Amino acid sequence: MVREQDIEAEFTQKLQDLKYAHRPDLRDRAVLEANLRAKFETLKGVPVVQVELKTLTSFKASTLPKDNPAIDKCLFVVDRKDLDRHAREEFALPTPSNALN
Repeated sequence: MVREQDIEAEFTQKLQDLKYAHRPDLRDRAVLEANLRAKFETLKGVPVVQVELKTLTSFKASTLPKDNPAIDKCLFVVDRKDLDRHAREEFALPTPSNALN
């Protein structure tokens, strides 16, 4: 029987072999999202809104199974109504990224 811990260890080793750094500090969703937000904000030069982060993480999660030979297809579904509602709510709030000076 294959254990999740073994799968994780094998995957981590493959990534390290490809020169990726192992980040044991990224253990929960909140820390991971904060790290992703900081990296994307550095690349973009502007703050990343929650809607963008949600879309990026969902898309990435949906593409991970594509390398598994047991999986033929992977479908990425976006709830546009939910995404639009979150975008409206977020951009309605005055923040440095959307406020006019």
